[in-house]
Amino acid sequence: MADTRTIRSLGVKDVGQAYFFSYEEGPPPENHFRVDTLYTGISTGTELTFFTGTNPYLHSAWDAEFGLFRPGEASAHFPLPFLGYMEVGRVTESRTKAVKVGDVVGMTYGHKTGHTVNPLHEFYVTLPADIDPLLGIYVAQMGPICANGILHAAADQAGYDVRTLGDGVRGRNVLVIGAGVVGQ
Repeated sequence: MADTRTIRSLGVKDVGQAYFFSYEEGPPPENHFRVDTLYTGISTGTELTFFTGTNPYLHSAWDAEFGLFRPGEASAHFPLPFLGYMEVGRVTESRTKAVKVGDVVGMTYGHKTGHTVNPLHEFYVTLPADIDPLLGIYVAQMGPICANGILHAAADQAGYDVRTLGDGVRGRNVLVIGAGVVGQ
C-alpha cells in the first residue's frame, strides 16, 4: 500500500476566486479503496453560483426538515475547498472485495485529484469496460436526475405500473424545457 499522498482540490476561496486547496491523505484503511481521478464534471449551474456568490447557501440557513431556505446564519461560508458532484476515478489500491485495482468508478467526491472511498457509506458505480469513462461523470448525479424526470412522465402515463424508463415517453412527442445537462 502507498504511503501518504497529497490531494489537490478545486474550490472557491472567495467570490470570484477559484483556488486549488491541498491536504495529505494517508493509506486506505481496511475495507476502503483509493482512486485517482480521471474526469470531473464542473457544473455551470450550481457551482457557478458559489463562484459568483449567489448561491442561497451563502446567504440563508437550510432547513432540512422542511427542505427550504430560511433567513438566518448562512449554511456555507468561504473558503469552499470542496465542490463537485460528478467524478470518475480509477482504482489504484483496494483493501476491499468490492472493487479491484484497475476498475473505473463513477461517483461523487468533488473536484479532487484522488479520493479514498468507504464503499459502505459512499455511492459508486463500477463502469463497464466498454463504456467511454468520460460518460461516467453522469452516473452519480445527472443520470439519476434525468431518469427521475422520465420516470415521473411514466408514472403520469402508466400510474404505478411503470416497468421501464420509456413507459411515459415511448411513441409520444415530448417537449423538454431547458438546455442544461438535465434538459438535454
